[in-house]
Amino acid sequence: MKKRFCFTVDDNVRFLKELTRTDANTLFDHPYLQVFQRLHEKLGVKVQLNLFYEDKDFDLSEMTDKYRIEWQKNADWIKLSFHSKLENVNPYANVGFDEVNADCAAVHKEILRFAGKDSPFSEVRHV
Repeated sequence: MKKRFCFTVDDNVRFLKELTRTDANTLFDHPYLQVFQRLHEKLGVKVQLNLFYEDKDFDLSEMTDKYRIEWQKNADWIKLSFHSKLENVNPYANVGFDEVNADCAAVHKEILRFAGKDSPFSEVRHV
């Protein structure tokens, strides 16, 4: 029996900023993604990266789509998903559904734009 597992990582946005602001030829020129690529190649690890929409000087609307084909090519093992709008210990402790849903929709929209339809962790329905 073949064992499978998914490695889920929270608090992601900075590596996307770095990819956008540098001239890397591939996603895997970035050392953060190289680690996951090696784990996938060696152990078959699947990775889910949970994204913030923004940090202090970058947001996902600025993310380059230059790597879109590469995201799609690797979408069977590397997925992108919503975490929250920004880094916060309890980002949604005192808000309602509408705010969480809007933030999730914003992240999902940008993932679709820069990484393509196969890259989100799951199809999300926003109401």
